[in-house]
Amino acid sequence: MYGTDLPKLQTPKVVINPTIPEVPIWKGRDELINQLQVKLLHSENLLKVLVLVGQGGIGKTSLAVKLLDALGVNCRSLPTKSENSKRCPYECIMYFKVHEGTTFDDVAKFLLIDGYDWDIYFSPLIAIDIEKPAELTNIKNISQTEQIVECLIKSSLVQESYDEEKCEKIYDLHRVIIEFLQAEYQEEMQHILKIAYNLYSSNSNVDNPKTLEDIHYLLEAQHFAFRLEKYDKSVGLLKKLSIPYLRRWGYWNLIINLYEEVLPYSSKLNQPYVHLEIGNAYFQCGNLGNAEKHFNAALNSEDNWKKSSYLASCFYSLGKIEFVRGNYENAEYKYKEALRLWKELDQKLNITIIWSALGQIEENRGNLNEAEILYNKALQLRQDLKNDEGIAISLTSLGDIELKKGNLDKAKEDYQQALRIHIELGTCPRIAHLYCSLGYIQYKLSNWDEAKTFYQQSLSFYKELDDNSGIAISTGCLGKNELRDGNLNEAEKLLKQALDKMQELEMTEHFAKTNYYLAYLERQRGNQDLAQYYYNRGYEVFHQLGKLKDLENIENEWTQDLSQ
Repeated sequence: MYGTDLPKLQTPKVVINPTIPEVPIWKGRDELINQLQVKLLHSENLLKVLVLVGQGGIGKTSLAVKLLDALGVNCRSLPTKSENSKRCPYECIMYFKVHEGTTFDDVAKFLLIDGYDWDIYFSPLIAIDIEKPAELTNIKNISQTEQIVECLIKSSLVQESYDEEKCEKIYDLHRVIIEFLQAEYQEEMQHILKIAYNLYSSNSNVDNPKTLEDIHYLLEAQHFAFRLEKYDKSVGLLKKLSIPYLRRWGYWNLIINLYEEVLPYSSKLNQPYVHLEIGNAYFQCGNLGNAEKHFNAALNSEDNWKKSSYLASCFYSLGKIEFVRGNYENAEYKYKEALRLWKELDQKLNITIIWSALGQIEENRGNLNEAEILYNKALQLRQDLKNDEGIAISLTSLGDIELKKGNLDKAKEDYQQALRIHIELGTCPRIAHLYCSLGYIQYKLSNWDEAKTFYQQSLSFYKELDDNSGIAISTGCLGKNELRDGNLNEAEKLLKQALDKMQELEMTEHFAKTNYYLAYLERQRGNQDLAQYYYNRGYEVFHQLGKLKDLENIENEWTQDLSQ
């Protein structure tokens, strides 16, 4: 077993490794090798099991490989007859990976059922390298570790930083040391990178991953492919990462970092795709300016015109930006261009996406019946295609229609059904959105505490995802809830936080509504001039958006009371 960070599993597993890793660089510890060699070769009671215990990354595997070389053991992955050194009592090495919590009984069971004829081997040595967690619970060990780390920092071998979000210290090798090691082993570096790439690539298949830790090997394989200048392979691994996992889990900033790193080196064929992925991640983070820049770069790529699917994606993506900005006619034009191209390509799933997008436009125009027809049309095709995520999205949209029609029970039913699907799929951004929608139903029912709970759950998800637009919306909802509950100071703080983010992110319609809530708040306090100021700002934006029905509602509510 080699020491690496493996995800914890409920059922321990043992896996025979296809290759024992090479050790291209070995400095020091020769005396330790000699001591172990003497003990193993001259022991009256020949050891059958050797266990190395320690934290990941301290060199257990390298030590084991060098020891086996010194003993003259055959280091092939499967035990076979070999010409051993005459002085070596061991004929082969059995090398395993095991997950944390695995016992030797688990290893023994594996050996018994795997199908090998162990009787033909005279004396195998079973080398098991068990990684201990980095958290040291022993007070004495903690104190010693702290002293060692402090000495390393003072000697400039290690540099210290502080992660404010995680509230923990981070220790890294000093940059000077890293540069020295890179220069010292420049000739071996390419070989080291290839070994790392082969190691992670051979273990990159994952089964139903739930966290970043579960796709650790895939992330590392992509990184080392990039370091080896295998840029097309690196982009291919990014597709394997982002489409089924990173997008679904909402790791937008990670997607941006990974794709922006590879963008300058991408082939012309891959550049439209890379621009689209970066643009979509920026869009999800609420950065419309950067999103638009990358969408236009993909649209104007000279190779893009050869692929109608890319063109359609560009039109759809730019349509989303126009929609968020409230430019519904421009959004509708771009959506219909995407629809035309996807119909030509018979891409049914993408066609449902456009029907939903066009439904959103009609919904925002106040044409609820037309929107409902489009949402049901998308739902029917998604059900035919057995696309669970799409079904959940359609149910959410239909819930929105029921909510606007005043059918709160039916809206709640649709939202809860969609939420169950998204929780099963692990689509975190959608889960966050649905918590916000369920909170709004409780808000409409004047259940302030229940509404607050849902809004806080939504905000927690958005913060974990680092989704700025989602954070702004959830914060605004919490502020509006506090306003209706009579907590004016807390409401003001939350609404102003939301307003700043919305203005920064060009969330035009949300910005207008939040100004309106602040106007109502100041009117409650008796600050008529300030109330009129916020009211005028919100009114002006709605007027620019051409949302006449919203303007009519605002005017009625301003003369009466807040009802939405």
